[in-house]
Amino acid sequence: MVDQAPETGTPPDCLTAAGFAPADAAHWRHATPALHGEFQADAAVSSHFFALSQSLLERLPAKAKRDPREAAAALALLRGARAAREGFLARHVDALYDRLTTQRSRFVRVQDLPDAAAWPMPTGRPTR
Repeated sequence: MVDQAPETGTPPDCLTAAGFAPADAAHWRHATPALHGEFQADAAVSSHFFALSQSLLERLPAKAKRDPREAAAALALLRGARAAREGFLARHVDALYDRLTTQRSRFVRVQDLPDAAAWPMPTGRPTR
C-alpha cells in the first residue's frame, strides 16, 4: 500500500525536506492542474503534471532505501498525481471512453483500457 509513510507538512514542504530545491517544489505545486472542462487542454496540463511528478519521484532513492523525509515526499508526489488523475477522470471519463472506443463503436476489453489510455494521455495511466 502506498500510504505508509508519515505525512509531515504540506507537499512542497515534504519535497524540500527530502532535499529537493525550493524551485522544484514550487514548480510542482504550480503545475497542479486547474481543469477547465476542455478535454485537450485539461489532458495537456494533466499530462505535464504526471510527467513532472514521475520525474521527481525517480530522483528519490529506491523505496527500500528512502529515509522518512524521502518517503513522505514520495507519498506527497503519489497522492498529488492520484488526485489529479481522479479529478481529470471525474470531469472527462465519458470523453476519454469515447476516444478509446471510437465513439463507443469499438469494443475494448476492460483489461486493455489502461494501455489504450496511453494514447491520449501518455503519462496519466496507472502502472500495473
